[in-house]
Amino acid sequence: MKRQGIYWLVDHPSPLHEERSALLEELDFVVTFYSNFEDMYKDLLVKRVSIILIGDELDPEQVRQAMDQLAGMPDIQGARLLLSLSKANDELCFYASCYGFRDIIPLSLDESDWLHRFQFSTASNNEMSQLSAQQGSTVNDSIAVGIPARITWINGEEIWLESKARPYLGDGLRVSGPLADEMGSQVLNLKVKSQESKNLAYRFSEAAVCSWEADQDAPPENVEHVINELKKNNRGDKKKVFLAMQSPALRNAIMKYLDPKLFDVHSALQKKSLISEPKYFTPSLVFIEYRLCEGEAMGRFQDMVAQTPDHSTVVLVGAKKEDVAKFHNFALGRNIEALFQIPKNLPDLIQSKYLKTKNGSSGQNIHISRSHRYTFCEINLDARLERVGGDFFQIRIPMGLANYGLVKLILKDGQTLFAKVVGSTTPKKRVEGDEQSEESHDHTITCRVNWINSEHKSKAVTLINNR
Repeated sequence: MKRQGIYWLVDHPSPLHEERSALLEELDFVVTFYSNFEDMYKDLLVKRVSIILIGDELDPEQVRQAMDQLAGMPDIQGARLLLSLSKANDELCFYASCYGFRDIIPLSLDESDWLHRFQFSTASNNEMSQLSAQQGSTVNDSIAVGIPARITWINGEEIWLESKARPYLGDGLRVSGPLADEMGSQVLNLKVKSQESKNLAYRFSEAAVCSWEADQDAPPENVEHVINELKKNNRGDKKKVFLAMQSPALRNAIMKYLDPKLFDVHSALQKKSLISEPKYFTPSLVFIEYRLCEGEAMGRFQDMVAQTPDHSTVVLVGAKKEDVAKFHNFALGRNIEALFQIPKNLPDLIQSKYLKTKNGSSGQNIHISRSHRYTFCEINLDARLERVGGDFFQIRIPMGLANYGLVKLILKDGQTLFAKVVGSTTPKKRVEGDEQSEESHDHTITCRVNWINSEHKSKAVTLINNR
């Protein structure tokens, strides 16, 4: 059986890191340590891995930059990103949750607990969904929940917010983060106008278009200054490009012609991602390796094309012009082009032939760079803690929330916990004909808490039990 590779960024591997590596080696993993991100990045361009650990031992800003570059790399879309935590650091945990990291693993856990946590963090979603807090004790306590989110664009009246939250139309949202802080507002007050599941930029599954306003006591000049500052640096609406390629060399040959200032690029890590990624990413341009859509793979090609916008262009890389004709019946009206070799004038071809619309800002929307601190934010909810069992909490929240993301939990004493959502229930529906039945928007989510150590867990559980 082929051994699975793991890349681990850590300043200087300690004896404890080596011990953890040895545990993973026994499970047929091959761990490679990197002391700087540049070396890891070079190797990722040549050999992709599906598990990447980022340690917090480097300077915090270096860690955040590594997170930012990883989250934006097309070559690792679908990889399981994990934060290895040697000490409590709420800020890094917040950024990890916003970057769509799969989980946070404290390095100081006991050996068996650490290994169990790693296996849980890298398990399939189906395995996670079977876990719950059903055997725990019932409680009824208030708890604050922070759902990580990203702001993609903003204008004077509306904002595009991406997260795993599924609010209802008309819901009011309180959103905190650097953008609100800079405006002098404790939160931004949003009202959901529409729900979106396409044109997504980040590692989340949902988006909402909302009206927004700052708090009443926020200085108007602060709000105006922030909006004007963003206008000056408006990056415009990048064109989205999807790469469906198994060959790293071919993928890198195209990537070097895609200016990151003009293009937002995603790549399929696995064949199944050929269909799922375009569904949410909504690319204007697709480059697909010809061998991935020949013969029996023609059906998969049609399924992928069906997920792209009507105006998109699909380029068959490695195909000849005469090969294009047999794809027209499967193209569903999309423009199909052949590219036998990668030419040096590829940027000109993209702008003049493959893209049907020019780059530029959409209307009055101010698009914020994915690395700008204003994109990072949190949806703040008041919730109820209903059940506690071992490492699992059951919490009732007033909206839906997709599974497998990280959330922040704040207990009544201000203690902060980070947890991974592993399950959720649908709300009660009104029973037709039953006048006493009521429809509820409340959802119950099951989370696995990231305890830093046994003392951390004991303190929190004692507080809950003494409510």
